[in-house]
Amino acid sequence: MNKRFVKWLYHELSELVDQGIVPEETAENIRQYYGPVQEINKRKIALIVFSCFGAIFIGLGILLLLANNWSELSRSSRTILSMTLLLAAQFLTGWTLLYKKDSIAWRESASTFLMLSIGITISLICQTYHISGNTSDFILTWMVLGIPVVYLLDASLPILFYLIGMIIWSIEVQSAYGHAMLFWPLFALIIPHFWKSIKRDPLSFRSVHLSWEICLCLCIATGIVLEKRLPGLWIIVYASLFVVMFYIGLIRFDHSKGIRYRPFQNVGLGGIYVLSLLLSYDWPWKEIGWRYFRSGSLHHGTAAILDIILAVVLFSLVICYLGDSARKKQFSNLYIGLAPVVAVIAYLIAGFKDTTVYSVLLFNVYLFVLAVGTIKMGIQNNRLGIVNLGMLVMSALIFARFFDSSISFAARGLIFIMIGAGFLTANIVLTSRGKYGEPT
Repeated sequence: MNKRFVKWLYHELSELVDQGIVPEETAENIRQYYGPVQEINKRKIALIVFSCFGAIFIGLGILLLLANNWSELSRSSRTILSMTLLLAAQFLTGWTLLYKKDSIAWRESASTFLMLSIGITISLICQTYHISGNTSDFILTWMVLGIPVVYLLDASLPILFYLIGMIIWSIEVQSAYGHAMLFWPLFALIIPHFWKSIKRDPLSFRSVHLSWEICLCLCIATGIVLEKRLPGLWIIVYASLFVVMFYIGLIRFDHSKGIRYRPFQNVGLGGIYVLSLLLSYDWPWKEIGWRYFRSGSLHHGTAAILDIILAVVLFSLVICYLGDSARKKQFSNLYIGLAPVVAVIAYLIAGFKDTTVYSVLLFNVYLFVLAVGTIKMGIQNNRLGIVNLGMLVMSALIFARFFDSSISFAARGLIFIMIGAGFLTANIVLTSRGKYGEPT
């Protein structure tokens, strides 16, 4: 049950016991059943955040001070200053491991300072000795040297720098007509740390924020890393990725908690809705499939094979998810899991035919069924948020078709009125039942 509702229930129990409505023994049994309400230590989190920001600003401040007098220094002085900064960061890291190992604030701030010092030192040494290279090589070297910091200090903030760095590296490599296949093994380096964190406590501040970072990184990086030699394959990859995210969230995270505690479910579900809406237009289905296979020196064959492997692996996981949902009779999850199946069918149709009509129609129907299924699930479970979500998806679909077709203003006005009436009716019906369910 949601923590807010548990707190509300405990407050009500005290009053009910005082008034003699509920026996003390029953109230105690209820408290034992739900367990204690763990409060987030906001002071501790604030200390960690401010410590990390302090390390970041100190590192940037040192960089600015060096830059101010850099041209006046000799080469040996530059080298000494550059190495002194790195040695100071290493000394702070060693001191933290010896004396402040149990302090999250010290570990996070020291690891952040060391991560920044590595990058600053590399750039200063390269500038001093005029070592040639490009931005992608610099970022890759920096990130690879920085990843041990995460495990040495059991810190999580450097992972944020690492993920951002790998995304920038992927953009740089792809924009230079290279390939970013190395992203996937480099991304896998942070998985042990993430797995250890969620095994320890999947609802901790660290686990939740790491989950959000990983989800958003995958959403951004996947589209960058794909070689796109087979046009339109991204449709299947993204549809499968979002369903797999949703499935991971169902398995590893408590879906009864608030929104911020469910990164995989929320990103996966939101991604499916948004992607399905985009695929209800005709532009994604133009010139895709084997007939438009891209070749030439600008496209890498090995990277293209990796795209296909990624699509097959993700789609196989979706099939496992559908089978597991059917076995457990969780039919409401089937609406969501069918997105990649519909994407594959639509992709094959668009690839073999010269028209986009059938693929567009298929996804319009799927999005309509998904919206109706969401509304139905919300009504059955008496959850107002899910009903409103389904109505929102339905409205988005209708809005999209209104601005994409030649429906008269009168017809549009009537349908808008019907949608508004549907929202109000659903909310009134659920509210009148006297229970709101759990928020989504």
